[in-house]
Amino acid sequence: MKTKIITFYILLLCSCASTDTMITGSWKSKEPALKNYKSILVASLTGNTVTRNGLESELTELLEKNGLTTAKSIDLFPPTINTQDSSHAILMKKVNARGLEAILTVSLLKKETESHYVDGSYEPMMYAWYPNFWGYYTYWYPYTYSPGYYTETTVYYLETNVYDAKTEKLAWSAQSKTYDLLHEADFSQEFARQIVQKMKQDGIIINLNKDKDEDRYD
Repeated sequence: MKTKIITFYILLLCSCASTDTMITGSWKSKEPALKNYKSILVASLTGNTVTRNGLESELTELLEKNGLTTAKSIDLFPPTINTQDSSHAILMKKVNARGLEAILTVSLLKKETESHYVDGSYEPMMYAWYPNFWGYYTYWYPYTYSPGYYTETTVYYLETNVYDAKTEKLAWSAQSKTYDLLHEADFSQEFARQIVQKMKQDGIIINLNKDKDEDRYD
């Protein structure tokens, strides 16, 4: 019985855990020539191939669910691409050949370490009942009480930019921060969800599948 209760408690904590990612601000150009983009190249500016592929895959998948045409930079450009003018020409030639209207970039601005003091606490746990006080108290005490301590958290600040492929001007920008990059799959999913949602809110893209979804129920 005790083993089942402990297992349930651990599963409950794991199910509640999520990547703490949030958008802290965004900006949109007032340039009248810019528009709602229907095709976007997604480029994660990192040398870590796993992180790059994860971020680009999650973003392109979610953009495509909204009806946009996408491409991943990891599929178009080799890791050896550099900052020379010749590389720029090759990059833009491939973008234009695919008819992509915009380029979305994700980059890490900085990371910091924050220290927090965690108070000791006792909170009643209502997952089980025992017929006497001491049996209940001695069972749960190790799980519910702990002395205060300091904990350190690494905070990552990221910037997402959208550039118009024709003019190469900045069309939209958002900054975000996350407290967890240890579980990269969870981070990539949550990051992509928030970025695409914010892009729609700011009018940089629209859900091209909205009318199709509504037609299904007509």
